[in-house]
Amino acid sequence: MSDSRAQIALLAIVVMLGWERADQAAARPAALSSCVLLVRADSSRYYLSYPGRSCPQPGYKALPVDQFDSVASWAFNAHSAGVLSALDKFRIDARLAGLDRRSEHGFNLHEFRPWAEHKWALHTETAYLTALDVIGRKPPVLTSLEQPLLQRQFGSQGALYVELKHRGLSSREREELIHILSAAEDSLADLPPMTATKLTLDEAARAARPGHEAESRRTFSKYRLN
Repeated sequence: MSDSRAQIALLAIVVMLGWERADQAAARPAALSSCVLLVRADSSRYYLSYPGRSCPQPGYKALPVDQFDSVASWAFNAHSAGVLSALDKFRIDARLAGLDRRSEHGFNLHEFRPWAEHKWALHTETAYLTALDVIGRKPPVLTSLEQPLLQRQFGSQGALYVELKHRGLSSREREELIHILSAAEDSLADLPPMTATKLTLDEAARAARPGHEAESRRTFSKYRLN
């Protein structure tokens, strides 16, 4: 092959590789690189990101594992009260699903069988059910969540919704799960029912049972999004 032909062939390979990388970048969910910024009531600042992604925000540090349950509980309470949008709750649960590798194991004496709870499954199920409750069993819940979770055997079809399988995940499976959740996040991001909030913090506190306003305010303001 002449030098000119070799140069043309090399150029073609470089161009093809460039196209391939551009296609891969286009297919990568934008949510993968976005962070959830949290400020605790004591003014401590944390961020939640999908695993392997950093959040270069000055003054923020990665949410420690010992606060995973606290943030998940706050998100549940704040969303239930109408203070936190369904999308923000989904974003929090989705990132926790990728980060939280904890599990609990035991033996059920009533059914005489071992049991296990894996945190990734609990967070994923919570994110999925949040979207299902708001959008229903129609796109994008069906196409971006239910079908991929079933196809990749993260869960099985139950009577009403996909039931997540409590088991350990390989590194490849965890990456697949993260891609499913982040792609779903992108699909849900522009839907008004997912982004709406019903009440302000003050309204939610006033709506609490008489005598429980201060307690409700503390519960809903344990963290806030920044």
